[in-house]
Amino acid sequence: MNKTLPTLLISAAAALVTVVAPVPVAAADSTDDVLELDQGARPDVTPADRYKVAVDHANVALRLNLARCEKMQSADRAECTDEAHNLFDAAMASASDGLANPR
Repeated sequence: MNKTLPTLLISAAAALVTVVAPVPVAAADSTDDVLELDQGARPDVTPADRYKVAVDHANVALRLNLARCEKMQSADRAECTDEAHNLFDAAMASASDGLANPR
């Protein structure tokens, strides 16, 4: 029995790694990009487009961070909420800067 327990543990660990391990994603082919553009997707080419995407990302990140904060103990929640709002403010400032100073 002493030999079977380690074997069982190794087998269980291998099965867990197989299930949990990330599946490699193939790099997008350049023809896929063309197909996406043909199907209505378009790159955000103007500063206003990039600003809108940055604002959308900032809003989603804020919601996710605040949801994470709500799961914390009340003693840590206020600091987490402040940090979430600070990150949002920094993201919005970066988006505004990108709009004011387009690349």
